[in-house]
Order: sequence, then structure tokens, then C-alpha cells
Amino acid sequence: MSVNKPIKIDVILAPDLLTEAEMGNTLCAVIDVLRATSTITAAFANGILKVVPFKNATEVRAYAASLSMESYLLGGEEKSLRIPGFDLGNSPLEYTDTVVKGKTLLFSTSNGTPTMQRAYAGSRAPVYIASLLNISAVSGAMAKRGENEQFGSLTFVCSGRRGKPSSEDTFCAGLGVQKLSQMLVDKGISPELTDCAFIAAHFAWSNNQKVLAVLAGCEHGRSLLPLGFEKDIELAAQVDRYSIAPVFDGKSITLSQQE
Repeated sequence: MSVNKPIKIDVILAPDLLTEAEMGNTLCAVIDVLRATSTITAAFANGILKVVPFKNATEVRAYAASLSMESYLLGGEEKSLRIPGFDLGNSPLEYTDTVVKGKTLLFSTSNGTPTMQRAYAGSRAPVYIASLLNISAVSGAMAKRGENEQFGSLTFVCSGRRGKPSSEDTFCAGLGVQKLSQMLVDKGISPELTDCAFIAAHFAWSNNQKVLAVLAGCEHGRSLLPLGFEKDIELAAQVDRYSIAPVFDGKSITLSQQE
């Protein structure tokens, strides 16, 4: 690809706006700040080997039934709480090195994991796992791949909440748009922002000094506070705590293809 050719940057604000038929030739990063992609990022930072995302708990149990569970963990949530019988919930604070190092996680959440599967089904290209914790690392991986390969767009896909947009994911996507745009400019490539990308970037710019307030004040954040997950929100609000870019290949999430 010529470095002078513009690259489109897009944001899909919610899964219900994701049309798989239109996702071809797209390099995606899925965002679910509260909390799936934050949890996955923290798990890899603490040494987990692999994460296998599922649409729901039923799929996890069916897959796990034939496995020797010595090297596997079951994790995820339903209605924000740990799924009955699972080892871990969807709190990034649970995924410490002593718990997850060297393990494979079978993982299901209400919003994040189904969105990962939908994004891959549409794009058939590696899907990065993005959160505020690693937004620069993921943006850098997308910029490098966008420079070297022929993609129609580089797209941040927000998991949202119950199929609709969420302000915390929109904020993260907007921050990613800002970072990715600057990285492309530094490479001599002109970014072309869609309207959704522009809206997200402006929202992030308007709130760049109020990250924790965005997460604590959004609908999802307000629902997590009375459940005792205040520390999860505080952790998820830490921008660029980790320099890792987990990626989903349609079967599992690993760091093996990190750019």
C-alpha cells in the first residue's frame, strides 16, 4: 500500500449497528470497557496463556464438559455477576498472576464476547481486544497493519450495553481514533474519519480530563457501583496501564500475533 493513500477510520457505536455483510476488508478492535476487554487485557498482563470467548454460559459448559480442567478456568458474567459454577467473574481484579498464569480461560459475557465473535464473522481478519488499559498498544498495532496491508477501514467496534451505544465504550473508541489518526499521520498517511469516528473522537476530546467520571457516571458504571465494583471502574479508567494488544483469530485470543 502506498503511504500516500488515505485510510478510513470508523467507529461502530453498538453491536446492533454492526452489519457483518459490510465488515469485509475491515481491521477491527472490539471495545467493552466495563468490563470484558479490560478483564481480558488484565488477564494477559498477568500471564494468562489464552482466552476462548463464547456467546453465552451454555456454550462454555458444553465446551468444557470434555476437557481436563486442570489447565482451564471458566470465567464470565450474567447480569454483571459471576456465572454460577464458574471459577471467576468479569472483574479484572480477580485475574491475578497467581490465579491465571499459564492457564486458558473459557469466557462469556453479556456484551463483549458476542461482539468479538460477530466482528470476526464479518471481517474474517484478526480482531484486536481494546480497552482504556491498552488503547495505545492496540492503536499502534492497527496503524502498523493498516500501513502494510490492504484494508478498507480500521474500525473500533463498541460492545455497548444491551445492543445500544454506551458512553464509556464511545469514549474509548474516540481516544483510539485520536491516537490512530496521529499514528497514521506520523507515517505519512492521511486518516479519513467517518461521522461516527468524528463524533467519538470529539466526545473523548471533550472529556479527556474526566475519564473516571465518564466510567462512573455512565449507565453501566452506575449499575456496577451498588454491586460493589467501584474498584473495577477505577482500574478500567487507567489509560495505557499496559502495552499489550491481545488479538482474536476466530478461535481464541492470544498475544502471539501482537504487532
